[in-house]
Amino acid sequence: MDTSAKSTFYSIIGFLSLAVGIAVASLVLVQDASANQEPRGARSVYTSHGMTREEIRSTNILYRPSRPGHFYGNTVRRRHWHHR
Repeated sequence: MDTSAKSTFYSIIGFLSLAVGIAVASLVLVQDASANQEPRGARSVYTSHGMTREEIRSTNILYRPSRPGHFYGNTVRRRHWHHR
């Protein structure tokens, strides 16, 4: 092998080892982030509003805070307060 072939070989090996290192690091970070999440529905406090799920459910639907994904309740509140 001449020197240019050796340098090309070593640069390819270096690139592959870097790619493998990045892949392993990203997998570790993703698994670590998912391990710290609580199971769905385990939290009883909505941090953006500071109300527990029970407090929200016991509040009249017209006075509940708007929440992403709650299309029915948000629509009822929007239509009620818009037409007043």
